[in-house]
Amino acid sequence: MNNRIDAPIVLEERPSRAGRPILDLILGSGWRFPLAMSIVMLGLMGLGMALGVSFIPYGPWHHAGSFASRLLSWDGNWYFEIASNGYAWNPAVGMQLGHYQNVDFYPLYPLIERVVMVITGNGSPEMMVALCLALGVASVFAFHRLARRVLPADAAKCATAIYAFWPATIYFAMGYPTGLINLCALAALSAYVERRYWRAALWCGIGTGVAPTLVFVAIGLCLDQGIAWLRGTRDVREVPRLIGFGLLTVIGLIGFIIFQGIALHDPLAFIKAQEAWGTSPPFLVRLHRFFSPGWYATLPGGGLRTFAKDFHAWRAGAPFTPLMWKNLEFGEQFVLNGITLILGIIGLIAAWRRVRPPALPLAALVVMLGYLWFIVTTNQNLQATPRLIFPAAALFLGLGAFRGRWIYGLLLGLLAILSVINAAFLPTGYWLV
Repeated sequence: MNNRIDAPIVLEERPSRAGRPILDLILGSGWRFPLAMSIVMLGLMGLGMALGVSFIPYGPWHHAGSFASRLLSWDGNWYFEIASNGYAWNPAVGMQLGHYQNVDFYPLYPLIERVVMVITGNGSPEMMVALCLALGVASVFAFHRLARRVLPADAAKCATAIYAFWPATIYFAMGYPTGLINLCALAALSAYVERRYWRAALWCGIGTGVAPTLVFVAIGLCLDQGIAWLRGTRDVREVPRLIGFGLLTVIGLIGFIIFQGIALHDPLAFIKAQEAWGTSPPFLVRLHRFFSPGWYATLPGGGLRTFAKDFHAWRAGAPFTPLMWKNLEFGEQFVLNGITLILGIIGLIAAWRRVRPPALPLAALVVMLGYLWFIVTTNQNLQATPRLIFPAAALFLGLGAFRGRWIYGLLLGLLAILSVINAAFLPTGYWLV
C-alpha cells in the first residue's frame, strides 16, 4: 500500500544508543511520563478499593474467597473458565435466553491466560489479575508512544494522562482483556502512522481474535486505504492488495470462525450464543433509537433520579440499606456512561480537527458508531460505555488539545473521581461490567 498521499509524519529524532540508560533502550526515551501515569492509575485503583472495603457494605454479588478472586469478576470469570477448561457449546439450548455459554467470548485472551498457567504452573486468580494489570500498564506506554508521534510533546502528555485516568482502567484489574484489546489497537494505529501498513493490518487482525471491537478499527483502516486508492491511482492492479489488506485486518476473527467450525461443528456458534443475553429489537426500532436523543438520556436520567431519591431518603434520616447501595451503584454506572459518551464525542470532534493522519479519527469514529449501533440501540442502551469505546484512541488524542485550559484540570479531576468511585464498588460485590 504505497500509494498514500498523506502529509509526511515527522518522527522525533533519537539519540545514539551509546550512553543511553538501560530503560531508555528497552522502553524508548519517553518512558518516564507513562510510568508516572501508570503509577497514578494504579494509585487511583488502590485508593478506590481501600475506600470501598472500608465504607461500602457487601453488595448482592459478593462472594467469599481471596481479594483477587473478588476482583476477577463478571467477564473476567468467563475468560478464566475458558482458559481452565476450554470452550463448550450445546446447540440444543445455546440460543435460549439465560442459557449462557462461553463460546460467546473470543479466544486469544484466554489462550494467553492458559499459556501463563502452563509456563508458571500457577492458575490462581492472583496470577490472572497480575496478567491483566500488566497488559493495562503496557497499554499506557503504547498510547504515549502513539501520542508522541502525532501531537506536540505537551499535548501528548495531556492525552496520556486522560487515557490513564479514564474510568474504564478499572477493567485492567478484573481479568478482562481490556488491556490487550487496547494494545492491539494502539500497535495497529502506531504502525499505520509510520506507514507500515501491513504491520498495522496484522496487529489489527490479531486484535480481532481478542474482541469484536477491533473489527471496527479494521473497518476504519480499510476505509482509509480505499479512500486513498480512489483519490490516487485507481489502478485495478492494486485491488488484490487492498483485498489482502482487508483480510489480514480480520485474520483473528477468521481463525476463530474456522476453529468453531472444526471443534464445535458450527462456525457461527459465537453469534448464536449471544442470543442467551437477549434478542435484538427489530431494525426499525434500532434505527429510531440510533437517532433519538431521548433514548440516550434514558439511563443517565434514571441514574440521576436514583441519586436524588437516595439523597432525599438520607436527608429524612433513613439509613443506607443494601438495596439503596445497589441502586446507587447502578445509578453511578448509568451517569458515568452518559458522561464518557459525551466526552468521547467531544474528543472525536477535536481529533478530526487536530490529529493526522485522518485514519486515526476515522477508526475512532467507526468504533463509536459500531458501539452505538450494536449496543446502544439494543435494550442494553448505554451500557459499558467507557470500556467499549476505549479502543477509539483518537478521542484521547483530541481531548489532549484542551491542555493549558482550566477545563483540562477539571476534566482530569472528574475522571479521577469517577475512577475512584468505580474501583470502590469492585471488591465489595457490585455490578461492574
